[in-house]
Amino acid sequence: MLAQNGTCIVMNVQIDKDQISEEVILMAGKWLLTPYCEDDVDIIYLANKDPSITYFMGKEPISGPNEARLLIEGMIEKMRNKNGMAWVISNSQTRQKIGHAGFWRIDDINCRAELGYALLEEHQRKGIMTLLFPEILDYAFNRLKLHSVFANISDDNEGSRKLLERNGFKLEARFRENHKFKGKYIDSLIYTKLESDS
Repeated sequence: MLAQNGTCIVMNVQIDKDQISEEVILMAGKWLLTPYCEDDVDIIYLANKDPSITYFMGKEPISGPNEARLLIEGMIEKMRNKNGMAWVISNSQTRQKIGHAGFWRIDDINCRAELGYALLEEHQRKGIMTLLFPEILDYAFNRLKLHSVFANISDDNEGSRKLLERNGFKLEARFRENHKFKGKYIDSLIYTKLESDS
């Protein structure tokens, strides 16, 4: 319980692991979020081979579809083990796949998860993630019963910074030059949203 102005508010204290499933589908407007499956190799490959996207993930682009297949298999295993949840983002009308989002690590002891997301470059800055964020966070706090959600971004990722702040995330920490990528040391910013911030 959290005491606030003399009132006791019951907070989420246990994750509902039944909500971590390959059956969980989310929707916002025309955008559909469907759990990773083996048919998603093309979109996961496209999103992870683009240097303009992987730069902000702090990793090198992948070299081929086989690496994308391994990423999908790893995420499916996490979903089956109830310690991760991820979706592919697609247009429900055209079925075009444009990106992905999810909780790469779910800490069931602390009811906390790390949020990540990426859109292909031609679909960025069009308000798609702004539309999807409320659905993802509703799932996180009201269905999965998380207490907090955080994102780890590089300090030069202005798009993600604005997206997180618009959705009620607060800057919790700056780790100075804690990540080295392509010979450059980069600051990491930790943005967090609590269940009570909703």
